[in-house]
Amino acid sequence: MPVEMEKTVTKLMYDFQRNSTSDDDSGCALEEYAWVPPGLKPEQVHQYYSSLPEDKVPYVNSPGEKYRIKQLLHQLPPHDNEVRYCNSLDDEEKRELKLFSNQRKRENLGRGNVRPFPVTMTGAICEQCGGQINGGDIAVFASRAGHGVCWHPACFVCSMCNELLVDLIYFYQDGKIYCGRHHAERLKPRCTACDEVDACHMKTHMPAHG
Repeated sequence: MPVEMEKTVTKLMYDFQRNSTSDDDSGCALEEYAWVPPGLKPEQVHQYYSSLPEDKVPYVNSPGEKYRIKQLLHQLPPHDNEVRYCNSLDDEEKRELKLFSNQRKRENLGRGNVRPFPVTMTGAICEQCGGQINGGDIAVFASRAGHGVCWHPACFVCSMCNELLVDLIYFYQDGKIYCGRHHAERLKPRCTACDEVDACHMKTHMPAHG
């Protein structure tokens, strides 16, 4: 990946992780992976990744790592959040983009929390597939979705594109989770030529989240 693009991804991830909500940011260093869910023991990290498709596990220098980088840029477009990545916005459009970005981060952005489902509880139903999650199973929880709402790791996907939510970063709206790209597109039209959220529509108000 080009150095400038790598800097962009690093900055983007720092910004999203700083703004997103997660119950535990203490992670563990497992050098075979390019990224691991924070707050897990090594055996839990392996348990989490064993439930994902092999080609989407971000082993260092693997197809899974390339997939992760591709999805970071696709699911979290820099130009949806940073004025400097946009083309020819006037001052008012720049202000509107900043307001749009900040409101989404404040009201919709979250980060999934991976942890074992409590063995003391009877289990839960996966929000995506409707299958059973038993005590001791690794599950993904999203605080914005409500207490106890959870997913199988492979089911924690965008409600629109059905792709795994990269680094567990989601946007919650009207009872569903989305990647950043498709959440933005639910609120504003996207230009097919430049891929930016249309600045001419920035002046419309965002609907209340729920």
